[in-house]
Amino acid sequence: MTRTIRTLAFPVFAALLLAGCGSTEDQAAPATTQSQQSDGGAASSDGEDLSDTNGVEDPDALPTQAGVTGEECAPDLWDEIEGVCLDESAMPPIMVEGAFGFSEGGATYTLGTPEDLPADVADALKGIDVSEADLAKIKVIPVEIDNTEGNSTETLYGATAVTEGGDQHEWLALGGYLFDVSDKYAEENNSGLGDPPFDAVNEFEEASWKEVVPTAKDTQYLVVDDGTDLTGTFTYMEMEGGETGGSPFPIFPKIS
Repeated sequence: MTRTIRTLAFPVFAALLLAGCGSTEDQAAPATTQSQQSDGGAASSDGEDLSDTNGVEDPDALPTQAGVTGEECAPDLWDEIEGVCLDESAMPPIMVEGAFGFSEGGATYTLGTPEDLPADVADALKGIDVSEADLAKIKVIPVEIDNTEGNSTETLYGATAVTEGGDQHEWLALGGYLFDVSDKYAEENNSGLGDPPFDAVNEFEEASWKEVVPTAKDTQYLVVDDGTDLTGTFTYMEMEGGETGGSPFPIFPKIS
């Protein structure tokens, strides 16, 4: 599946920088190189102090592949606005909280702090024979979908993450997870709609599939049920989101 990072990514960063600096003149200033940014970077070309940017670094701080053209760069890593190819292999380790990415439609997906499965959902799962031990392993990751700058409807479908030890994990959105669990229960019990325990889970599943239209925001959830240590770091992560079917796109470390 092709991953695509939208060219809206860097304009979003630019907007954040402007919010911190409060000057439209700085937007027109030529971009500096990474080496120039790393030697202090506290002043603009006209001497203005830019040290206060609300904690947001310049987008060029993300590592790039020097000398790689648009034709040579993978489509998911090319930024047409800056004319640079991101270097995925040089990205620092990714922590879950605050990691972010941009869908094909231009929406921003930002991961929040992992938390326990909502109690009412857990109770419904107990009704279809999900064990306490299995429920204890489950964490959910809130994912804020900010589609205020997007141009298409967005829905979270799942994610892939690779630990520093090289282990690959596949996680489903809450709706997909509930569908799989309830479908298994229905097969094993020759059950389905009309069975109260099945219906209870089905209601949560249907409610979890939300479409975030352009100009809207919403928070959806990834389900981590495989015991992954979410306090650790990952070498790669991608989300599946966007319109029906999902289009994977890379997730980047939190900018601090």
